[in-house]
Amino acid sequence: MPVALTASLPKDPRLFQLAFLGSFLGAGFLILDFDCPWWQPLLLLGVALPLQAFLAWRAGLADLGLRSAAISALGLSLLLRTDVWWVLPFSAVVAIGSKFLVRTHHKHIFNPTNLGLAVAMMATRHAWCSPSQWGENALLLAWFFAPGRLMVALTIGLAIFIWPLLGVFALGVGLGDTWLDWRSRPRPTT
Repeated sequence: MPVALTASLPKDPRLFQLAFLGSFLGAGFLILDFDCPWWQPLLLLGVALPLQAFLAWRAGLADLGLRSAAISALGLSLLLRTDVWWVLPFSAVVAIGSKFLVRTHHKHIFNPTNLGLAVAMMATRHAWCSPSQWGENALLLAWFFAPGRLMVALTIGLAIFIWPLLGVFALGVGLGDTWLDWRSRPRPTT
């Protein structure tokens, strides 16, 4: 990548993550009409951000880490589905709390969003993960946003890991299309 472009990129990769998670959420609401109530991201952000600020303050951290908490909240908004409202704050508390309780060498061990999602699904009968809400058009949407993932990887110096991921993704789509004959199956109606 040209030096001038690399120098103009933000140094914090979380800014890219926030931009892309927000754009996915926006596309889900505006284009794909997925089954996420409008208040769900607001509730998750409303729990995650103050909890992160409080726990960071209690831990004496100079940086409150609000970007990280926003990433966790938006990630939960995209994946977590529930039929009761209280599962959302529960998953946010698990996600953010785990960053401060389950640590080694001053770093959290688990991906907070994944842990919040997994614990909510294991601890209640009211939580499920909904990756299929994006439908067939999501493949095109994901491919459109793939360059953004590359930008994040370039910012943190891990671009070498993106190419195998994109290759496996393309191979999976190709195999699914040919071997599993995805295109000829009837589409479910809602």
